[in-house]
Amino acid sequence: MVNERGGPNWQAVLDATAQFQLRRADLLAADAEDRADVRVFRDPGLNESLMEDSRRWTSLLSVRTSATVAELRETLPNNRAIMAAGLSMISLFDWDGTTPAARALLRAEADPSYRFTHAPMQMKIIDDAEVLLQGPYLPSGRTVLAVRSPEILQAATKYWSAVLRTSWPAAEDADVFSHDAQLTAEMFTERQLYIARLLGEGMTDQWIADALGVSIRTVRYEIRRLLDRAGAGTRFEAGVKLARLVPPR
Repeated sequence: MVNERGGPNWQAVLDATAQFQLRRADLLAADAEDRADVRVFRDPGLNESLMEDSRRWTSLLSVRTSATVAELRETLPNNRAIMAAGLSMISLFDWDGTTPAARALLRAEADPSYRFTHAPMQMKIIDDAEVLLQGPYLPSGRTVLAVRSPEILQAATKYWSAVLRTSWPAAEDADVFSHDAQLTAEMFTERQLYIARLLGEGMTDQWIADALGVSIRTVRYEIRRLLDRAGAGTRFEAGVKLARLVPPR
């Protein structure tokens, strides 16, 4: 990991964040939902609505302050599809707010569009004209505002530029899980190594049981043995730690 908080570019990030937050606060104080230059996405169905809207975008500059494996399994396939259709994208993820397993998924994408950074505020700039930012929480759930205000766009662009300068490619990030040099293939059965590979790919217990032709109880027993022997805290971590031991198929 590089570009730690407190580095030479960090003050610029803080200054840009403060200005951006002030612009956002002014917007919310003025009843943003009633403005002609604001679109509102609401829960339930907020993520689905945003993914549907993304199909019309031509460029995306994104800053995410958090990410989990569950979230990325939903968004990464959508990102691949819209980039294949012509979208130009750079997506910055806050390193601390992204879980270790999610960092592993981003690193595995080996796509220069994904970068790690240190970012206090989440937002997206769409087609250099519209800013997506977090709106107020309502009784029904979250809201996201799509804003075409010049003041918001200017503040978002300055914030984006400052955060980008602190970023580094996700594909070049240090290993998120340390590999224990004492772990060898001989410590595991062929079945266990195969299960480890499937765990690293996010497969469910039932999927693995069907693939092996064994009971789900047997699979869960093997997974418990894997976790103990690999010294892993989670199923995904076991899969990643043992990936180097699994022969190519």
